[in-house]
Amino acid sequence: VQTCALPISSNLNQHQKNCFEQLKNIISSHNTIYNKGQSVKDWLQDSSNQIALDSFTSLKFIGLNLITIPLEINNFRNLHSLNLSENEISEIPTDLDLPNLELLWIDKNKIIYIPENLRLPNLLSLSIVDNIISKIPKKLSCPKLQELVLAKNKISKVPNEITINSLIKLILQDNMIIYFPQSIKVLPNLQ
Repeated sequence: VQTCALPISSNLNQHQKNCFEQLKNIISSHNTIYNKGQSVKDWLQDSSNQIALDSFTSLKFIGLNLITIPLEINNFRNLHSLNLSENEISEIPTDLDLPNLELLWIDKNKIIYIPENLRLPNLLSLSIVDNIISKIPKKLSCPKLQELVLAKNKISKVPNEITINSLIKLILQDNMIIYFPQSIKVLPNLQ
């Protein structure tokens, strides 16, 4: 299933709606990963599309066989939610610059690790379910992160010094964890 969804509301003008349709056509018209990725990058770099990019708060690029998160996604400056599930993505770039992003789903990909220096200042929820992550980072540069969902990965232990103090939920079911350190109880908001 391939999904490219950007919400179209009645608040968008015709130019913005046309830009969105153009992007959807690019994604659906290419049958190779390289051509699709390159065309999307070209579209995102086209300055005539910036007004449309600024108007979107949600993106869903699901099942598009993306192998990387293109840094051109940073052009969506007002993005609040981003769903990149069911792709072939193996790493989360540390230079993602999405200052308003609150929700990020990267489920059913090939993510190996979560970079500690991932800087998403307003991120509230990060879901990386059904990937191949083997360890939880001790800290993240996401000061507002409340929910970290890492179910169905390859995690075997929780670090002793986990310091993601804003966490309320840490979901780890269907991993290979046999021991939880006492230090996890020190996280002030964890439920």
